[in-house]
Amino acid sequence: MDPETLSKKKDFKDKVLNGEIFGEVETKDGKYSGRIMKYTGAELKIADQNGNMIYNNNSIIKKPIIRVDLFDKKGNPIDNLFKR
Repeated sequence: MDPETLSKKKDFKDKVLNGEIFGEVETKDGKYSGRIMKYTGAELKIADQNGNMIYNNNSIIKKPIIRVDLFDKKGNPIDNLFKR
């Protein structure tokens, strides 16, 4: 992986840990939106505004996601570095 991509992924991870990344996810079972708690490309966790886990997918490959849209605190779109 090139240094620029590595740097972008590190920055993204830091923003997730700081609660700065929000998202909307669509699966075959429904739509979920909230704060991204973890997103590695293989795992995705979303919490509601109270911090309750509302979506937990430990294996995106086994339980596919139709769509993931990511946003900052102001609602501005963020590039999905893990988009397949």
